[in-house]
Amino acid sequence: MKKILISLAIVSLLIPSLVFAEPFPWECQEGTYYSEETEQCEQHVLGCTDSKALNYNSKATENNGSCIAKVYGCT
Repeated sequence: MKKILISLAIVSLLIPSLVFAEPFPWECQEGTYYSEETEQCEQHVLGCTDSKALNYNSKATENNGSCIAKVYGCT
């Protein structure tokens, strides 16, 4: 009986960690990637990631080379 109670206690401790476990990198769907920072699967968003550019996209996660530099003195 003691072994059964110990087994039940161990299982009850393991179940919450299984239910709320974060996804593994290989579980991310196509078109997404696993972020070590947020520990979640996130989508790739192409755009300009240079905050000093005219067309900066704060939601972009991957630079696609479309950044337009500000040129001071030109009208």
